[in-house]
Amino acid sequence: MPDANKRPSPRTLPHPACPLCSEEGSVFHAVVRDRAHGVLGKWSIRSCRRCQIGWLDPQPIDEDVGLCYPSVYYTHTVGQAGRQSAFGTPGLKGMVRDAILAGRYGYNVPGVANGARRLGRLLGAVGPIRQRVAYTKDHSLAVWRSGGRLLDIGCGSGGYLRFARSLGWQTYGLDPDPAAVEVARRSGATVELGTLDTATFPDAPFDAVTSMHSIEHARDPRHFLRQALALLRPGGFFYLQTPNFSSLMHRRYGADWYGLEISRHLCFLTVSAMRTLLEEMGPWASLTVRSNPRRARREQEQTIAMRREGSFEATTLFSRWDRIEMDAWSLIETVGNRAMSWGEELEVIGIKG
Repeated sequence: MPDANKRPSPRTLPHPACPLCSEEGSVFHAVVRDRAHGVLGKWSIRSCRRCQIGWLDPQPIDEDVGLCYPSVYYTHTVGQAGRQSAFGTPGLKGMVRDAILAGRYGYNVPGVANGARRLGRLLGAVGPIRQRVAYTKDHSLAVWRSGGRLLDIGCGSGGYLRFARSLGWQTYGLDPDPAAVEVARRSGATVELGTLDTATFPDAPFDAVTSMHSIEHARDPRHFLRQALALLRPGGFFYLQTPNFSSLMHRRYGADWYGLEISRHLCFLTVSAMRTLLEEMGPWASLTVRSNPRRARREQEQTIAMRREGSFEATTLFSRWDRIEMDAWSLIETVGNRAMSWGEELEVIGIKG
């Protein structure tokens, strides 16, 4: 177990009311604890049936939020740096990636002829091919804009900023973690230390705004989205990821679900709640809100590790039956996701009107 017990417990305040409608929520999970990093405290998860969201109760006060993030938190590490170059990977896979980046997304990839661009446009229309060879977060790729400026909110140590910069974007980042910001600035991006409440980017509005697993750390998701979209120009690209509160694995594992990330995740959204929030902030030229099952296997492995070893970070040996069972549940989530919206990850892809 991490050394959280050596740090003081964060001071907290009760948060019984829904952050969206202010009505008192019902207890969804009672007396849960931080399994990942052992931050001390008694927590619960409340939910609002009307708004279809969940939230942490109590919540750490602003001055003590940092006590919930240990020095080993993943955003601190250079290991999150991501791919250094988007173009020119050797071999067939690299050639297909370059063709897709050029043909589907319009990037100026050196050495890609018109015929290869046309092929890339066709291959890029096939989801499994695009996801496997182009980039694992392919939907967070905006269509190329010459001189385009991209902001990543909650950029961590800058993995996505490095990739976007290698594509030719002028990159900007925002993160409240000083250790993560120090690493992210090595990517060459302009990175501010702080939150959306303190952001002072003089180059706003941006051509693209992305946010991967950041909104769940905010107390008020409506306020987060309103501030994020204020930084995006009309016609700009918006992309967001966050855990899906109504995922199949949350239903299966309950309070043990890894996506709860107790003490650090303050709000939990569903597809319907996210769509409602974004539609009230329109207009949109296009807007897709959906769930994605690609994290199902990973979430299961970490949750089972916690159940057996007492920590999400524990090393666990999985039996053949464990693997068969995890594969089966991952398949069920994937097959049922389109109809049930129960994938692990909630995903937003939008063009601002």
